[in-house]
Amino acid sequence: VGLLATGADAQVTTVIRGVVVDAQDGAVPGATVTLRQPSSGLERVAVTDATGHFDLPNLPVGTHDVTVTLDGFTPVAQRVVAATGAPVEITLR
Repeated sequence: VGLLATGADAQVTTVIRGVVVDAQDGAVPGATVTLRQPSSGLERVAVTDATGHFDLPNLPVGTHDVTVTLDGFTPVAQRVVAATGAPVEITLR
């Protein structure tokens, strides 16, 4: 017997991925990327890799606030709206 999620049981998720760069478009490795969804209180954290990239999978669709912090840099915040399950790609400068 198999179980299938249908109707209200199916939750659409998305992924927000991107890159953190400095003012000269250089990659910023080791930056902390914090995502908060105001409506649910969900919070996820990722750290950028050696090329400045990050990946935050399995997120509910909706509005998310993304903040990037790293010692020596001014924090950057951006609101991201994921309206569908399609991946959202962002660049944070």
